[in-house]
Amino acid sequence: MSSPAEAGRSAAAWLLDFGGGKRAAVGERELQEVLVRPDLTPRPDQALAVLQGTLRWRDMNVPVLDLGLALGLRGATAGGWVTIAAFRERPDAAVRFGALVLAAAPVLTRVSDDMGCSLPEDCLREYLVWSYLGLSCFKQQETVIPILALERLFSESGQQRLDRFCASTAAPPRAVAEEEHA
Repeated sequence: MSSPAEAGRSAAAWLLDFGGGKRAAVGERELQEVLVRPDLTPRPDQALAVLQGTLRWRDMNVPVLDLGLALGLRGATAGGWVTIAAFRERPDAAVRFGALVLAAAPVLTRVSDDMGCSLPEDCLREYLVWSYLGLSCFKQQETVIPILALERLFSESGQQRLDRFCASTAAPPRAVAEEEHA
């Protein structure tokens, strides 16, 4: 049982739902705005799969990422929700913004130190994604929820790393699929 001092140490966080039971969290002040079905400028053909395009927000072009694709989900964009998040690459750097595609609206929750836990190791893909992007994890209603390091997620190297997982999500070529069933 936690002490009264430990029970009082909590913070607000936003739960982000990527669909398929995949969720993560960001700090209360990192989430800036939630948009429903915003107009996206399509990504260039040579762009990374995780990059869905950009959107114009407060006179800035903001990259829009679909983290669900890196987690093995398809069609995560069906919910139409997009959240704008703020982050800094370093403490002394200017604030930057990025957007994440969500399956549902974010939900505000409280997180305390006694909810902390380690990453689940039952799915290699998720473990690799969350071990790279997660600052830490907490358990809520028996679900492990990573807290995102947004500066890693929106970095060029982070997007390239996630894109490798998106490539492994792609359906097998038709001839291969037919051979497997023959």
